[in-house]
Amino acid sequence: MSSSIVNRLNEDILLAVLSYLPGHDAVQLAYTCKFMYALSCPSCSVTISYEEQYKLHRTAEAICRPGSSCATYLRGLDLDLMSNKDENIKDVADILRTAKNLRSLSLSYVFQHSWTGHPSIVRALTRMKDLRALSYSPVLLDDVLPMVQSIPSSNLADLSLRFDVNWRHEFPPLVSVLKSFPKLVTLTLCSFVPRPTSLDSIQASASSFPSIRHIALKAVSIAATDILYFCPNLDTIELSQDHETHNMQGHTDPRPRWPKVSRRLTVAFHDATRWGTGVIALEFDELQTILVELLERRASPVPHLELAAGEWEFTRDGVTAVDAATSRRLTRLLAALQPRALTLPVHAGFQSTDNKLDGRMWTEVARVLPRLRALTLRRVGRDYWKLPETLPAALARLPLRCLFIDASPMNPSNGRRHSPGPPYKELERVQRLDALPAKLLAALSKMRVLGITGTAALPDAAMDNTQQWILEDLAEWREEHGERNTRWWRVDGQGAERKLVELWREYGEQAQRLVEDAEKYRVADLDAVYMDKCRYNP
Repeated sequence: MSSSIVNRLNEDILLAVLSYLPGHDAVQLAYTCKFMYALSCPSCSVTISYEEQYKLHRTAEAICRPGSSCATYLRGLDLDLMSNKDENIKDVADILRTAKNLRSLSLSYVFQHSWTGHPSIVRALTRMKDLRALSYSPVLLDDVLPMVQSIPSSNLADLSLRFDVNWRHEFPPLVSVLKSFPKLVTLTLCSFVPRPTSLDSIQASASSFPSIRHIALKAVSIAATDILYFCPNLDTIELSQDHETHNMQGHTDPRPRWPKVSRRLTVAFHDATRWGTGVIALEFDELQTILVELLERRASPVPHLELAAGEWEFTRDGVTAVDAATSRRLTRLLAALQPRALTLPVHAGFQSTDNKLDGRMWTEVARVLPRLRALTLRRVGRDYWKLPETLPAALARLPLRCLFIDASPMNPSNGRRHSPGPPYKELERVQRLDALPAKLLAALSKMRVLGITGTAALPDAAMDNTQQWILEDLAEWREEHGERNTRWWRVDGQGAERKLVELWREYGEQAQRLVEDAEKYRVADLDAVYMDKCRYNP
């Protein structure tokens, strides 16, 4: 099968071919191998939010009634419940008991004393041998983790646990759960805030988890990061810290460095999770300083550093730093982690910046990262990013091989894709982006790949300043003709002969991955995107 032409076909194409078969033939084909079975057998998912509790009983009847085949095809179940009534508990238990073929299960509830410990639900979970992904929220009572541990699926690959901030958090129960799933690949822990303990005491109850490749620690304490010591084969880490003062203690305690990350470290800042009496939250400046010091002491150099959108604003125009203190913290972080690829958010807005810092941010980045080869700038928030004319010159200080700029138009909360306003604003945005590739080509002498999101394939009339297009007309035109919102180019030629050749999007993204992931980048690594088939020909 591995060498057959059928196995090399795209699954969407193969499904289209199979759709022409009579039902009986499709069933017979499913018996030939597991690959064909997965393609020819239908599957479905069910989602019930806390606003749709009325659907629960009706769904249970449809899945559990005698003679129904719904449970056979049910692969995903997402229940977000606010009710602890006996009839709702029975419905949940019936669904879980009947849907034995579930691959993905998400359970979340609101009430403190709810249905989680009900014997019928526990018994149903102990029969799920084929589960691949489990999300549970919140971990509040002492019997929750043992219940999760009782799931007999040895093939569970994705586990997400959100802890309640009012419950005591300890390492040993969590470690016991992780030991039960030897093939776990992705682990997500939200609001996990155990008390600081010695590393020796944790090692006594823990063992290595070599199967875990991706770990997300969201709004966790400093002590929670000790879980990283037991994951020696991590590809990615996503880290955001809790805001409470007592949970951030211990960042200067002597500890060895975490295991190296083979691909990406994502660092995020978000609003504090709790406010109120007795909650003492750190100021953002203090939290940033603690996190920088933590990463300086414990993190190893990473191939790709992503500073995700949040409360930590580095720049509002892509050129000028927000303030001197933030610029210094960014420099320290980059100097410690030495990434070869960097993703930086641009908190676009109209707030004034310190003109004394104009351009200095990229000078410092170039100084501490002499081998930076890939950069992504991504607009965040809902403000308009007016790219400054000095952007190409500022980035010219960097030895970039790949640059990607996401300057997408604003997405207002009213659901419209493009913000209402004067037509010239939209046209000005597109005109600036259309002129940007040529300017970047001239400024970045080592650049080989360029991508821009936010451009638009508008009609010539729209680019004529005398033509008074309104946004409704532009939206109409896009709906009829389509919009190429993301464009990619490669650089052909040398010296004065350098020119941009537009690529199909998939080849541009492929080139970006090659530049970011290659441990030792060579120009020859990009030979694949210089073939004629990669040229964009509409």
